[in-house]
Amino acid sequence: MYITHSSLCLPWLCHIAYLRWKNRKTPYKSWVREYNNELRGSIATVDAYATQGPKMIIKRQGQTGGPLDFLATSMGIVTVVLTASGVSWFVSLSLTTPADLTAIYNCSTFFAAAFSVPILKEKLGWLSIAAVGISIIGTFTIAYGDTTAEHDETSEFGTNRLLGNIIACVGAVAFGLYEVLFKKWACSSRPESEVSSLPLTLAASAMTGLYTAALGWIAIIIFHIVGVEAFTIPNFYTCIWIVIAVLAGSISITLLVVLVIWTDPVFGSMANVLSVFFVALADWLVWDLSPSMATYAGGILIFVAFGMLGYDSLVEKKER
Repeated sequence: MYITHSSLCLPWLCHIAYLRWKNRKTPYKSWVREYNNELRGSIATVDAYATQGPKMIIKRQGQTGGPLDFLATSMGIVTVVLTASGVSWFVSLSLTTPADLTAIYNCSTFFAAAFSVPILKEKLGWLSIAAVGISIIGTFTIAYGDTTAEHDETSEFGTNRLLGNIIACVGAVAFGLYEVLFKKWACSSRPESEVSSLPLTLAASAMTGLYTAALGWIAIIIFHIVGVEAFTIPNFYTCIWIVIAVLAGSISITLLVVLVIWTDPVFGSMANVLSVFFVALADWLVWDLSPSMATYAGGILIFVAFGMLGYDSLVEKKER
C-alpha cells in the first residue's frame, strides 16, 4: 500500500516532463514561474478555496495563505482518508473472505452518492439512485454467486468474518469520502476545458503520493520493530510483480480521480465497479477459470447500471 499510494506522484512527474519537453525552448526559471502561476490560478477558481480556504490554512498572525497552501492542507486531509481506506482493505483481507471484501468495498459507490448530497450539494435523480442499487446487486451477485472459488474452512483467511466485514465497511466509507473530498477541493469551477483541468488534478493527486512517501515509512519501521509485520527485501521475481502492480495501481487511481473531476464521484465510483467483472474475465484469460453464470449475470447488471448512470450524469443533469 505504501509503495502504491506513493506512486501517485508518477503521473504528475510524467506530465511535468512532457510539459518541459514541449516548452524546452523556454528558459527553465521562466517555465517554472509560468507553471506555478497557472497552478495557482486554477486553485483560485475552486469554490472551496474562496469559502473554506481561510479556515483551512494555518498561518502566523499577520500572514495570509495562498492557493498552494490551501492545496497542501486539503490534500493532507484527503491523504489521511485515502490511507484509512487502504489500510482497512489490507487489514480486512486477512480477516474476512475475498467475496465479502469485494462486495463491501464496491459499495463505496453508495457512500460516494451519500456524501455528494451534503458536501457537493448534488441533486441525485431517481435514475442515479436506481443505478447505484443495481450496481451493488450486481457486485454481490458476482461475489457470492460464483461457486468456482472455494473457501478452505481451515485457512487462516476469513477466520474473523464479522470484524473483517466491519473494517471493510469503514474502508468503503473512507473511499467514497475520498472521491467526494477530492472533487470538492481539487476541481476548478470554471475550467476552460476538460484538458485544462488536468494540471491541477495531477498535482493534487501527486501531493497525496508525496505525503504518503514522506510519512508512511515511519509506520513501516514501527511495525517492523514491534513485530507486527516483518519487512524483508523481496526477490527479483517478486519485485517485478510489485512494479507491475504499483504502476497499474498508480494509473488506475489517477484515471479514477480524473474521471471524478470530469464527471462526478458517483460516476467515477461506478466506473471503478466495472473492474469486478473485468477481474473475472482476466481470471478466465490468464488462469483459465471459466466465469460462472453468476459472473455474467452480475456483469450485465453492472453494465446496465453504468449505462443508466452515464445517461443521467451526462444527459439528464445538463437538462436539469
